[in-house]
Amino acid sequence: MGVSAEPVREAEFLVKWVGKSHAHNEWVAESVLARLAKRKLANFKRRHGAQPCCLAEDCWSIPERLVARRPSPVGPGWEVLAKWTGLGYEHSTWEVHTLLLPCPSILPHTPLASFPTQGQASPRPERRKLLKGALA
Repeated sequence: MGVSAEPVREAEFLVKWVGKSHAHNEWVAESVLARLAKRKLANFKRRHGAQPCCLAEDCWSIPERLVARRPSPVGPGWEVLAKWTGLGYEHSTWEVHTLLLPCPSILPHTPLASFPTQGQASPRPERRKLLKGALA
């Protein structure tokens, strides 16, 4: 009677890439990660041990709003500056507009042309000026 041994699965880590949003997080095998970022992997394992844990929130990959747009540097089309749900503006990233526009959390009926281009100020609503004596 032979004991069938199941193949041992290599540990994988959910990686958030520098300069990319959480929407681009991906699972990477430990052996690959050891070649790419040996020190970061060792620090993570020292801090969190061998127990499975997830430090990323699901909402961080959901766009909250589009802040600006610019022509794509790699081809035709636009890139949009996306502010992500649950994160501050310092975590906003430039994304290809076709990846974000189908997202229901963003104004679904707003045309891309209505977003300001890079370097252009967002349109501000007009403010009513209170006249002296108007409240009297």
